[in-house]
This record gives sequence, structure tokens and C-alpha cells, in this order.
Amino acid sequence: MMGGVVPPGWRDGLYHDSLLSGGVLGRVVDQSKHFYWVDDGNGPSQAKIAGRLLFKMGSESELPVVGDWVLLEHMPPPYHRIKSILPRYRKLSRKVVGKRTNEHVLVSNMDQILVAHSLDATFNIRRLERFVALATDTGCEVGVMLTKLDCCDYLDEVWLAITQSVSSIPLFKANPSTGWGVSSIQSWLRPHHTAVIIGASGVGKTTLINQLTHLNLAIGDVNQKHNKGLHTTTRRQLFQLPNHGGLIIDTPGIREIQLWDLAIGMDRAFSDILDYSTRCHFTNCRHDTEPGCAVQLAIQSGLLSPDRLAHFKKLQSEQQMQVERRQDRPTTIQPFLKKHKKGTNQRK
Repeated sequence: MMGGVVPPGWRDGLYHDSLLSGGVLGRVVDQSKHFYWVDDGNGPSQAKIAGRLLFKMGSESELPVVGDWVLLEHMPPPYHRIKSILPRYRKLSRKVVGKRTNEHVLVSNMDQILVAHSLDATFNIRRLERFVALATDTGCEVGVMLTKLDCCDYLDEVWLAITQSVSSIPLFKANPSTGWGVSSIQSWLRPHHTAVIIGASGVGKTTLINQLTHLNLAIGDVNQKHNKGLHTTTRRQLFQLPNHGGLIIDTPGIREIQLWDLAIGMDRAFSDILDYSTRCHFTNCRHDTEPGCAVQLAIQSGLLSPDRLAHFKKLQSEQQMQVERRQDRPTTIQPFLKKHKKGTNQRK
């Protein structure tokens, strides 16, 4: 497609050449509030959204996010102009926090997702399942990094529960603060591809980034009362891995995981339940008290946790509720986007 310098993570064949005309190809590598840093291969520079593009947007989910491929118009300092956003071939989304029924796109165009989860007093297998479902729904290759193993009093029992819940996902035991286990994660990351690390605050995401990139990003203390991180990472940033060719996106801790659309993620994250359900006597079995239910038989045999089935049903119900709410949602532009279009968030 082009010679010379290319934006970070670019690979030939990602887009048809017809989509790449009319501007300079770049990638969003940093997002802080409503200002962006883009990299066209010559290093990051600030950019803002062209007015014509902004006024075509109908929702917050269309705003640029880290990972987006964009076409730029080079302008005099301090800003370049984002003329268009190329179609996203993958995105990581959740429902916006609060009562509004809107999609919140966290990052885009990634190839791998590493779910970070700690085994300290905050460990919750149901939260881990929800993170894995969110990640697998993107179609990315997914791995799980487990940290703070020394804080777990029942490691064997916890490890068994994890392997049963995410049996098809690569698991990595690591202590990012000392570097133990990091080499295995680095071997899993694919050169010239983009990974993103997600999880709650205080699980070691930024510490892992420091180990992989040899940077010295700020790391906050853990709140001793709640045993949670203090949200040192406040924005999403893309970093290049030295002598590797790969890239990784750091993200703030996610406290609330309200699902957006898990058509694929549910099937992959709960493949064991779906496998058992194919053997049920009735094709519309609800896995409750129906005779010949293979899922209930698996629970009675100790092959499946009843809590896991209950969580599966809860996510199904939550997903259906989200679909119904989106169908009933008015098509008006949200106040956030209205404010953005007025320019109040475009000023430095």
C-alpha cells in the first residue's frame, strides 16, 4: 500500500486501497478527554475532529478511540485534523455507565486481549467470567493474566474454579512487579499486532506495561481499606514493544461491566454449558426442572458448578434486557454529543 514509514501496527491488507485515499493514514494512539494524539509513522502529534466529520456523527460510539485508523489532514501546529475514521474491524464495547442505554467503545482494531485479574481478597470468579465474555465477543485471541497469587489462601481450589470456568483460554500466572511470568506473556503477544489489557484497577496492568516496554509509567498505591487500585491510569494509550514489533494498549481500571452485545462472547465464554445443552432431551430446555436436561445432569455429576449456570442465565437475561432497551431508545442525539458539536470540548 505504501513505502517508507507507516503508522504503528499497520499491516498490508487491513483495508482496500480505495479507502485510503484523500488523506494521510494515521492511528489514534492516545485519548485524553476529547483530544487525541495520532501517529502517522513520524511520531505522535495532536489532532482534533474535523467539523464536517463531527456533524455527521449520530452517537458517542462514532467518536475516535485509541486503536482507530484515521485519515488526517496535516495542519499547522498545534493540531492536525481527523478527516475520517476507517471502518473498525474489531471493537471492545460495553454499555455506558449509568442509566443511559448507549454503547461505549473502549478501544478498537485490536488483535489480542489480555484480561488481568488478581487472586487477592477482591477475587470474584463471576467478574472474571464477565470480563472473558466481554473480551471473547470481539473475536480477538484472549488470554488471562492472574496476579497476586501470594495473597490467595486457597490457591488450589481457586485455580480449579478458574480452569473450569475458562478452560479454553490461555492462563498466565505472573507477578508484574518482579517480572516473574512476564516472559510467557511476551511470548504470547504477536509481533506486529495490537493487544489490549483490561481489568479492574490495582491488578497490575500498568506494571506489566512497564515491564514490557521498559517505560516508567506512574503506578498508584492500593487502597488498603478496599484493597483496590487508585486509578493511576486515567486514559487509554497505545505503546510499542521494543525489539518485538507488537503493540499494547493500557486502559483505566473497569469497575462496572455492563454488557453491550454478546452474540459471540456468550457462546465462547460458556461453551461448556452450550455443549451440554445440545444433549438435552428438549431443544428449548431452560435447564431448570425439565426431564432429560443434560446441563442439570452435569451439575449433579459435579462437572458443572450451579453458580456458573446461574451466572450464565443472569448474563442471558441482562443481554436480552439491553436489546429491548435499545429497541425502545429514542433516536435523538445525546447531550454529550450535542455539547461536543457545539465546540465546548474542542477548545484546549
